[in-house]
Amino acid sequence: TAAKSTIEAARAAYEALQPDEKDFVTNYSKLTRSENELASAENEMQYNADQLVQQIRTLPLTITIEAKQMVTALLNAYNALPIEAKSKVTNYPILAQAVQTISTLETQKNRSVQAMQAAITSLPDPASITIAHKAIIEDVRLKLNSLTATQQAQINTTKLFEAEAQLLKLTQSVHQIEQDKLVIYPITNGFEKIA
Repeated sequence: TAAKSTIEAARAAYEALQPDEKDFVTNYSKLTRSENELASAENEMQYNADQLVQQIRTLPLTITIEAKQMVTALLNAYNALPIEAKSKVTNYPILAQAVQTISTLETQKNRSVQAMQAAITSLPDPASITIAHKAIIEDVRLKLNSLTATQQAQINTTKLFEAEAQLLKLTQSVHQIEQDKLVIYPITNGFEKIA
């Protein structure tokens, strides 16, 4: 940095002086204070870089979407480092790959949400639902259930719920008709025998 170059130049200029000339330097304590502050800053920078290297080592071998918060925090810590310290983060490529993996996973997640929303939107209107739609509605429900809670929260499921409710009514009606047939058939069958 410019400050480091200035301090190093001042030290070199001081060291180039003859011993009797050094006695005339009235701000030597300012130079040593600046050197100490620079050394302290460099030590802190190295410490922060070392800490980040250690934290990057704790990343899981297989990055999943669950690691997003950790990866984001590590990237923010890296971005907060001064340029000089960034070069000391020797395992940054691992972090960069994790960031890329999270980005890819999020894109896939968004596609899954969009595909699910499209599947729900393509369901027939609830008033048009017939028993023949049962397999389609159940398939959409299974696919919805396979998504994470976070993904499900992004989807408008009203039409699916309405379709399921209509299908339940139809199923109950068909079941009731079947029950009624069981009761009516023996009675009508008995009338045929009487006649």
